[in-house]
Amino acid sequence: MLAGKIDRMGIVYLGDGASSVKLPTSEPDDPRWYIEKTGSIRHFYLVTLYSDQRHIVAINDKGEIFDEIYQ
Repeated sequence: MLAGKIDRMGIVYLGDGASSVKLPTSEPDDPRWYIEKTGSIRHFYLVTLYSDQRHIVAINDKGEIFDEIYQ
């Protein structure tokens, strides 16, 4: 996002609302325009920073990659 709008050169926000809580079983009733993906998945982010880009991988509790971002 940049200035409240979707922008490829803007900031990518990654979130996790499931730490130490029961995972939700359904999608939210009021999806937000700025949320591209949601899911009830226990996971962690593996972040690799380079001098000119970053690589972020979302890995579930079985060791499987389920999302990936190069920016």
